[in-house]
Amino acid sequence: MSIRVFVESAETDEFKGTSARTGKDFCFFKQKAHVFLHGSRFPERIELAHNSPSDALRPGDYTLDVEQALAVDRFGGLGIDSRKLVFVPAAPKAQTSATGSAATTAQAK
Repeated sequence: MSIRVFVESAETDEFKGTSARTGKDFCFFKQKAHVFLHGSRFPERIELAHNSPSDALRPGDYTLDVEQALAVDRFGGLGIDSRKLVFVPAAPKAQTSATGSAATTAQAK
C-alpha cells in the first residue's frame, strides 16, 4: 500500500524542551506536509519530524510505502514506526501533447 504525500515547503520549525519523564533536553524540527488518505475527500495536514533542518524534504510529491514501517507497539497493537518511513519522490508528470507541441512551436521560431 502506498500513500501520496505533498510537501509545499522545505521550511521547518524548531521544537525543543526538556523531557518531563527523563529530564533530558531534546530538539527536533517539524515540517508541514499533506497526506492523501484513501477514502478522504481532501488531504490532511501532517507534521514530519526531522533531527536537523537539512533533513527536511524538498517541495514536491512523494509516495510512502507504509508496509516498511509497520511495527508492533509497546502495548501489542499494530502501529507505524515513523522512524522507518521512506519518502520516495514521485516521478515527474509527463508532458501532454498540447504542451509538447506548444514548446516545439516556440523552439522553431
